[in-house]
Amino acid sequence: MAEKGRTRTEWALIIAIVSGVIIGKLIKKFAFGLLIGVFISLLYVMMKSKRKPRA
Repeated sequence: MAEKGRTRTEWALIIAIVSGVIIGKLIKKFAFGLLIGVFISLLYVMMKSKRKPRA
């Protein structure tokens, strides 16, 4: 079970694979598309794990 407030790694992996396959099919280069997918997943993890200001 994931700790509260942490990003689930399964979602990051799913985002990387799905976006990589879609982008790879669009540009006809699977390896480059997968690299872009990993970058998108990294952005997702960074956005989800940023600290929220306490009110």
